[in-house]
Amino acid sequence: MKETIRRVHWTFSRSLMVLFFTLIANGLYSQQLYYSAYVGEKFHMEGPDMGPYITVLACHYEATSSGYFDIIGWNNSRGADVTILKYFNGTQNITCRYQYQWVKANGHYEVDWNTITYHITCKAVTVTLNNSEVTLSPGETFQLGYSTNPYGMDLTVQYKSSDESVATVGQWNGLITAKGGGKCTITAVSNSGPKDPTCIVTVKTDPPTAISVKPESLTLKEGKSVSFSYELTPSDAYAKVEWTSSDESVATVDQNGKVQAISEGTARIIATTDNGLSAYGTLIVAPLPQSVYLPTDIQTTVGYNLRLTPTFYPSHATSTLSWFSDNKSVATIDANGLVKAKSMGTALITVKTENGKEASCRVTVKAPAQGMDYRNASVRVQALRELIQKSLLNIKK
Repeated sequence: MKETIRRVHWTFSRSLMVLFFTLIANGLYSQQLYYSAYVGEKFHMEGPDMGPYITVLACHYEATSSGYFDIIGWNNSRGADVTILKYFNGTQNITCRYQYQWVKANGHYEVDWNTITYHITCKAVTVTLNNSEVTLSPGETFQLGYSTNPYGMDLTVQYKSSDESVATVGQWNGLITAKGGGKCTITAVSNSGPKDPTCIVTVKTDPPTAISVKPESLTLKEGKSVSFSYELTPSDAYAKVEWTSSDESVATVDQNGKVQAISEGTARIIATTDNGLSAYGTLIVAPLPQSVYLPTDIQTTVGYNLRLTPTFYPSHATSTLSWFSDNKSVATIDANGLVKAKSMGTALITVKTENGKEASCRVTVKAPAQGMDYRNASVRVQALRELIQKSLLNIKK
């Protein structure tokens, strides 16, 4: 009887041990099997975790699809360092076939093999070129560059041209060189996301038959700047264009058409093509005031409005204006110079030009005369309302 019980106990214990080790061997012990990384990013993939009672003897890591991963330490039971080589959608798998051993109840070692699967997803890097369209003439160059999101990702970018008879590009440095007329596409291949960015290169060779400048005429204040532009006819023509000013003491212009107003006067902003065509726009530079004037003193009545109009020297000067009141409880002023008399007293109204010239007017606000007119009607109505309210309160008392 005791022998029978001993055999049943041994059989039951052995079954539990086999079940326990089978569950562990099939990767059901604590184990990280899911990883996510960017192209070019290295991450450590943990080796098989068999728990405290099983020893991993050997491992062999292998990707189910070739070309996506660089695996370092493929025979290391502690795991492997993995780098994603190119972008993929969805999930790619890496399998680990490993050998393990454990001590049986009878004290003997048992060795077996098993496989676990790691699931890898690739996070996309967005690559943006510094230009999506470039127009050149034969022989001209343009330096193409890129930025990444996330910022500063270390990528290997290879540039390719769809038509090298139109434009070539440095395979690794992105330098575009225009060759002949037409259009081609430069692609920056990084294998880091679902789509590689492109730049359309147009190489123009036909000279224009006419040129026009915009705006045709413009008035600008001293010290201000504005950009002029040109248009070629036909629209697909190409020419080198030089910008000049007929009077650089009045206005200057750079080779991008940006004009700087220097002093009062009139200047022509001229665009000239390399095949001898020219056109211009007229720039009138208006002076800023050398001084500004307001009436010294003005009297008005509570409830009245009046407008202050400054005068400039020289008289044809122009400027934006800022208005201030030093006593807004007596009189306020808006951006258009409209004064509103609020209560009795005095307020100093000051105007300031954009180049710092100032003038002031002292506004004295008097009590309204008896009677009512359209200018102080609102004040009179309010005073009447207050009088009625006071009278009603006195009656209630």
